Amino acid sequence: MLEAFNYLVVYIKFSSIDVKLIYCQYLVLFVIVISNYACTSEIFEKHDYNKDQVSLWLKRNKISTGSRAEKKIIIDSAYHYTKAVSNDSLKYDYLSKVASAYLKIKDSGSFRIINAKIIEYALKEGETELLAESHWNYAIFHLRNQRFDSSYIHYKKAHELYEIAGHSYYSGKMLYHMAIIQSRIKNYTLSEVLLIASINYFEPLGKYKQLALCYNLLGIIQSKLKEPDNALSYYKTAMRYIDRLDNEELLKSQLNNNIGVLFREKTEYTTALAHFNQALQVPELSDTYSAHLARIIDNIAYTKLLMGDPKVKADDFNESLQIRKSNQDHIGIVTSTLHLAEFYAIKEDTAQAIFLAEIALQISRRIKSHSETLKCLTLLSELDIASSNHYLKAHKTLSDKIYLAQSKVHNKFARIQYETQEYREQARSLQNKNYHIIAFAVLIIVVLTKIILYSYQSSTLKILKLKNIQKNIEEKILKLENDNFSGQQKERLRISNIIHTEVMGSLSVLRLKWFRLHLNGSNEQIREQLSDIDLLHKVEKTLRDLSKGLYSNANSFETDFVNDITGKFKSRCDDAKIAFQLHTDQYIQWETITLPIKIKLYYIISESLNNCIKYANARHFKVVFYGFEPGLHFVIRDDGSGFIKSETKASLGLKLMQRNIEEIHGKIVFYPQPGIGTRIHGRIPTLT
Repeated sequence: MLEAFNYLVVYIKFSSIDVKLIYCQYLVLFVIVISNYACTSEIFEKHDYNKDQVSLWLKRNKISTGSRAEKKIIIDSAYHYTKAVSNDSLKYDYLSKVASAYLKIKDSGSFRIINAKIIEYALKEGETELLAESHWNYAIFHLRNQRFDSSYIHYKKAHELYEIAGHSYYSGKMLYHMAIIQSRIKNYTLSEVLLIASINYFEPLGKYKQLALCYNLLGIIQSKLKEPDNALSYYKTAMRYIDRLDNEELLKSQLNNNIGVLFREKTEYTTALAHFNQALQVPELSDTYSAHLARIIDNIAYTKLLMGDPKVKADDFNESLQIRKSNQDHIGIVTSTLHLAEFYAIKEDTAQAIFLAEIALQISRRIKSHSETLKCLTLLSELDIASSNHYLKAHKTLSDKIYLAQSKVHNKFARIQYETQEYREQARSLQNKNYHIIAFAVLIIVVLTKIILYSYQSSTLKILKLKNIQKNIEEKILKLENDNFSGQQKERLRISNIIHTEVMGSLSVLRLKWFRLHLNGSNEQIREQLSDIDLLHKVEKTLRDLSKGLYSNANSFETDFVNDITGKFKSRCDDAKIAFQLHTDQYIQWETITLPIKIKLYYIISESLNNCIKYANARHFKVVFYGFEPGLHFVIRDDGSGFIKSETKASLGLKLMQRNIEEIHGKIVFYPQPGIGTRIHGRIPTLT
């Protein structure tokens, strides 16, 4: 631009007068244009410079492969430019990204300072999404530091905030992470409930990857609970979702590895090896995912060892061990070392096996991995016979310590649930106070609405009468069921009373009179009469036992509800060749739950089982009770054919279940999945 300007000046200098005048005009116009351009450029740079610099430094950090110190310099630069961004909303969005970047490089100090500023701003300005993201970051921070209770609290807060903001996807993700935490502290029942809730968010959105992750974790949980068939079913569902995705070979490889481990635990070694070999079919494993590659190599070698393959060598285990050492994967090093120790034990080199097991024990203790330490102690107790008692004693001591620690963690989470509910009650109380302010307006609206609806209701009176007749019929059916059940219990008590007071009393008097009579006849005849008296005594004892049994049966439903219905439903499932499971939260106090509620629960489960047996062709039927909030929740699930709501008219059975739950002020929701099964979720707000 400057060269063109100089050329124009020189040309004017050596031109004629007329030409000079013309070019002077162009020169003035040129200067004006250049001036305007310079001013515009300056304004543009002042407006966008800091924003562009933040984006630039964040992008550099994302693609950087440098050390932690180098990455910190890049993030510090991004943080520096965020301070000059004038738009507060944009500024704090950038700060949230900067906080996440500090979190990834484990700079706790910088992360906590920035995240605290973001939360303060978000609370002040009502930025719900920004606040949720900050709690999400805090949850990750606490999870990395093994503070599961704090991490769970922040995930829960993030979930509630995303719910308010209407972000179903992120709400589901928070539930998924909460489920991971519960599975890590071995609270598998609550973890399963959270995963089911998470799936309900992802299914309508078609989030196949998240669905695959949820079903994969459900499979892992079932495997931990020693339910291999259920675990395999969940793994297969996860694989179906993965097959719908592109470029998810690593996730597919990880799932195949999990399935291989499951089959190895079932001692189906050939099938396990087939899945491990499928897991290896990812080209970039050795370069990008070396930790996963080491896991597969170790699993293949260990499976071959268990199946007695003579070709397996120590080098097969050492290959995995070397990769894990290069990655500083301490838990993986312990696993490979233990498997190598088992290899030498099978090869009858006991000294080398003990030596390797001791190394594994030292590493596991140093990294404070209690689960791996227990494995080491178990193997050493089997290998080192002389010191077996020492290792077994250490195993018991550590197991007791783990149990106490887990109990404390479970108590913490129970307290979190209680405190969360208490906070919700306070919020509801404040909300109720605000309702009084608009009560008058609402009343007017209600009155006007009733006036408008009156004309409409008159035209639908016939339909309402028919519905009322149907309702009366259903109520009579429910009453007959309740009366029938109560009558059965009363009849048992009456029969028990008659047997105990009248029949047994008469038999006792008869036996005593007979016994006191002077017996005549030969010795053989006397012995025969004494034998008859003894037989009469046995009949009396049998009737006494029968009376007690009838009395206990009449009262067991109220005193031992869980065991009673478990026996009843398991018997029905066994007859139908259906696997039955019933799980209950250990914190539920069944003795405080009234008999009417128990009877309604029994009818609901019974009707659901009837439908499962008649129509679903299911192989598994499962009932779970849990106290997730004050009151009682339950989930009934089968793996049958399911049904489509829009194509199925409400049957009498479904209506009866709905009516039963309404009788005790509860709610019930049906989640049919054609081809997969049916899940029923119910909630009873009060237990008395």
